[in-house]
Amino acid sequence: MGLFGKIFGGGASPENKVETPTAPDSDASDDQAWEGVSGQNQMACPIPFVEEDQATGEIAEIYDSLKKAMQVPEVPNMNKVLAQSPQALKATVAMLGELFMGSSLPQPIVSMLLYSISLARRCQYCSSMHRLTCRMVGVDETMLSAVGNNLGSVTPERVQAIVAFGIKAAMSSADLTEADYDKLRDMGISDSEIVEIVALSGLGVYLDIVAESLKIEVDVMVKQGLAA
Repeated sequence: MGLFGKIFGGGASPENKVETPTAPDSDASDDQAWEGVSGQNQMACPIPFVEEDQATGEIAEIYDSLKKAMQVPEVPNMNKVLAQSPQALKATVAMLGELFMGSSLPQPIVSMLLYSISLARRCQYCSSMHRLTCRMVGVDETMLSAVGNNLGSVTPERVQAIVAFGIKAAMSSADLTEADYDKLRDMGISDSEIVEIVALSGLGVYLDIVAESLKIEVDVMVKQGLAA
């Protein structure tokens, strides 16, 4: 279905469906972490967007490919800003394709990992996009609240450990110890998967930096999706 088609085109494709992680029943409306990030005010983006009617050549081709792959009516704001630098746009699209959509890890876990990092780093744009993505791959509101407010309640423990490791890699990578790696290996997580978790954590930080530094406003289509 393409780069983002299985996310924005109706949920995970059959071959990527897995048992969705769970959290104990709780008041999902009391999601303080999400409310704290989503309610932030910020300055307007200081960089002009390259709107679709202004795009030419390679940028126009990337825009067309993105819309078809994501099955959305318009190009996301982050891409419109990155288009000021074709290299930055191409590199970002490639990273998302290889690390996010091409991950060997189950899509709900990948989405929860990126969402948790964006919450920890208080990135409004990325947390909104990742929250919607989580929903589209079957992560419910109770789980979203648990990820941001009570990660220790998430089961299975393997999922909890992956997300916790990813957050630590993103927020304080120098503090990772042998015990952190051993914990993952004891749960059957391979070295290949550990490297991928670290790379995904780096991707999450990268996206947060881009979105927060360039003050990118959450897309209308994302706001509408979250409000639905």
